Amino acid sequence: MHTVQILLNTKTCSQEMEKRFRAMTHIHNVCVKHGNKLLSRLEHDKAYQDAMEKRLEASKKLDGLQQKVPSNRKEERELEKQVTAMEKEIKSINKTLNTIRMDMGLSKSGFESWLKKCGSRFSHLVSSQQVQAEAGRVWAGVEKVLFGNGTKLHYKKEYELTTITGKSNANGAKFHPETMTVEWTGLTLSCKLPNRISEQHYIAEALQGTISYCTISRKMFPSGWRYYALVCVRSDAPVNGRTSGKGPMGIDPG
Repeated sequence: MHTVQILLNTKTCSQEMEKRFRAMTHIHNVCVKHGNKLLSRLEHDKAYQDAMEKRLEASKKLDGLQQKVPSNRKEERELEKQVTAMEKEIKSINKTLNTIRMDMGLSKSGFESWLKKCGSRFSHLVSSQQVQAEAGRVWAGVEKVLFGNGTKLHYKKEYELTTITGKSNANGAKFHPETMTVEWTGLTLSCKLPNRISEQHYIAEALQGTISYCTISRKMFPSGWRYYALVCVRSDAPVNGRTSGKGPMGIDPG
């Protein structure tokens, strides 16, 4: 798996491209607001907080048991029983916690389902799978809050959202290698190939494989936004070639 970055010709539709990124920024922030609301509800849910305290106590007990060193075989067997029992208790508590989260809609599928209604308002700009992918991106932030060192979800300013990704090449931004164009909900974007023949050949070689999906990316330059197609290909990247993403073309081995 590797990614090919190709510059897009957007001179005649730059305002339309900005409109689409503006729409996705709004979708992202609506999802962030929803996520923070659910996390706040979870923080004040008595059943969830009680279960969290029980899991903390059980985890401490398990750590204590695992640090014990038995002096004989009998003590070893008894210790193994206690460890097994405590692991089962923690597993049961985790199941309870997961059920509470799922019932609240705190899951990837829950976020995708919830955001579907908001995304439908912008179906003329972004696809359903692109909205799902953005919901998945916000959910990844929720997971950091729930299971990592995250504290809260953060809103994005319009210029901070730089990619709109999909989940397959059959929906959203669809890359067509035979015409070197990207079809995206009413827009047909042509790829701007590099002038050097060797680089053109390298792109052609890098695109040999099954196209998994296409992400639309943008980067700010003094002259304004430049837009790129990031084509994810299911094959090994060519051995020799550019790996920098700074020019009109680049290869990320993945």
